[in-house]
Amino acid sequence: MAEVNINAGEISSVRFNEQAGDVSTPAAGYWSEYFKADGPYVIDEDGAVSQIQLLSAIQAGQLANEIKGWPPIVNTGSLNALNLWWDSVGTPSTAPSVVAVSGEGGVTETYEQAIKVVTDAASEGMSQTWTYADEPRIKSGRKLSALLAIWSVSSVSVTAKLVNSDASETAASAVTAAAWTVVEIPNHTLAGTTCALQVTAAAAGTFYVVPLGANIGARGMPLPPRNLVYKNVITASVLNGVDGGGADFADLDFTASTSPLAAIVNIAVAYKNTTAAGRNVVVRRNGDTAAGFVCISNQTTGNFYSRNTFTCAMDDAQILEWKGSSEAADTETIYFDVLGWWEWA
Repeated sequence: MAEVNINAGEISSVRFNEQAGDVSTPAAGYWSEYFKADGPYVIDEDGAVSQIQLLSAIQAGQLANEIKGWPPIVNTGSLNALNLWWDSVGTPSTAPSVVAVSGEGGVTETYEQAIKVVTDAASEGMSQTWTYADEPRIKSGRKLSALLAIWSVSSVSVTAKLVNSDASETAASAVTAAAWTVVEIPNHTLAGTTCALQVTAAAAGTFYVVPLGANIGARGMPLPPRNLVYKNVITASVLNGVDGGGADFADLDFTASTSPLAAIVNIAVAYKNTTAAGRNVVVRRNGDTAAGFVCISNQTTGNFYSRNTFTCAMDDAQILEWKGSSEAADTETIYFDVLGWWEWA
């Protein structure tokens, strides 16, 4: 039974009956307010439903963005192939790749960049995984929520969900509209040892995603990009006394000397030239096709050391590429020391 309490001519409280679902759309020019198990809602004359977010629910969460690698450090290219914090689900014909929205015909430029995926079968798409042992806030038993903007091409059904390693999951409503549709995955209970944010299509097709945020708490929030924090940890002789000759770049793995969340490394490189010819020491991000950054230039006098420091982005496996020269192997030696790194805060 409805109850309205009036005190001294003023309404002091109103008792609402809790609704199992959304109420009917009101007539033109009206709004309706109602309550469900998780709090108050309003519905307008067009049937658009909005939940009234309680301040206590916001304060109970943590407004720190958990998304890694967005915006990306590259302007174009496959984030999956470059190992830049995003992976393919299945084998889409176009793996999750960063694109300029302005170059995608028919897609509204609400956002500057988006992640594009082209699938050739159902259940293909993109994902990012959090490992609880590595993350500062994402832990089993806590609540995680996410917010994304999704654009579907040709009405392919696209679903975003949070999936734990024990297969428990929470999914958002599917998107089929050729328009930026903001979807929320709310109040997901973390379990197992990892959780993945997955966006997949129900059939072959194309879709675009802009990650707006993921945070600890009952509701997903649009948040600024995740911060990087510097770790001043010195590790000597990551690479020690290696001959720098050879024409090809080689992987240099910093897994043991940084952290699983490390994204950029600060390195000191030393070069001992024992020949008259000398060599260049060149580094670049793993998977890059550019010539690389010459951190020590060609030395032409024998038997002395040169030393320099530089920073370089790493992939999500903490790897970058290096080479000692573009010439045949010789007798010079090269040393790499880690001075510190920037990791996802």
